[in-house]
Amino acid sequence: MDDDKLDVKPEALASMYSWIDTRARQIAGPDVGQGLRITRDGRIKSRYHIVFSDQMTPHLISAVQQFADSQSSLALKTYFQKLQEHLLAQMFGDLGQPTVFNIRYEGKLI
Repeated sequence: MDDDKLDVKPEALASMYSWIDTRARQIAGPDVGQGLRITRDGRIKSRYHIVFSDQMTPHLISAVQQFADSQSSLALKTYFQKLQEHLLAQMFGDLGQPTVFNIRYEGKLI
């Protein structure tokens, strides 16, 4: 994926992540919903920091899937499917690793 092909403004991307955050919390309920934090980088407006608890993981994956399914843009759909793959890898990966990663909207996970 290439940034030029995606042509999404940082404000639009912020809105997308806000939708995912809200939806994941709705699915999870009030007790589990506190285990998610999605923040936008202060300097690089297309970079996001995602921190989530193990209990929140399936709800976050579900919200990302719902959002990806709703996209008509193949590039955006691919971007959010890639995010979902990283969430799944974290869910089934090494439990000794922290559940924190940064994502930058260039089609690359950092």
